[in-house]
Amino acid sequence: EALAAKLGRPLDNSYNAEVRDGCAIIPVQGPLFRRASWLAQVSGATSVEMMAKDFNQALENPGVHSILLEIDSPGGEINGISEFTKMISDARGKKPIYAFISGTGASGAYYIASAAEHICAAPMAVIGSVGVVATFRDTKERDEKAGIRNIQIVSSQSPDKRLDPSSDDGRQKVQSMVDDLAQVFIADVARNRGVEEDFVLENFGETVQEALPDL
Repeated sequence: EALAAKLGRPLDNSYNAEVRDGCAIIPVQGPLFRRASWLAQVSGATSVEMMAKDFNQALENPGVHSILLEIDSPGGEINGISEFTKMISDARGKKPIYAFISGTGASGAYYIASAAEHICAAPMAVIGSVGVVATFRDTKERDEKAGIRNIQIVSSQSPDKRLDPSSDDGRQKVQSMVDDLAQVFIADVARNRGVEEDFVLENFGETVQEALPDL
């Protein structure tokens, strides 16, 4: 209700932030990318780099007394998310920092929300999905039909530079890498919310509304 009550004005020297009654509102919407191109921004994506700059502007602006992260995002690229959440958590105590999840706050978007001092969500918000995904497109069959052969020669010093996820060994190594990334995610969420990592795994690991009381 407070968000909808008044029109805001753009925050000075920011990309997308606005100010309403001294509260800087920073949108976290659509897919997240480290550096979103103008095309991605036009299509509704969010640049982590621009969010970080807007957050610092809000933090340093004497006319801003609090910061609200307005979240409706399924997450996205992992690059830059950990650094941005560290920036938010380090700023706690300087100004009140809130996160409001209006629709979806999943994966990297929840990662960001977890760094705020307080989190609230709409009754039908979808929250959670704490984890990391690596996707590979297998075009071998299509290429073979088209008469295309891909030949790669990998340096002897770096045999894992081009893993084959379709093989047992390659999949195992990729799985290990994804698990290591997810462990950083889980550890940061636990730190941000002041809980143990096991609690995050038990309550935040899936996209469930049952975790709402323990955001």
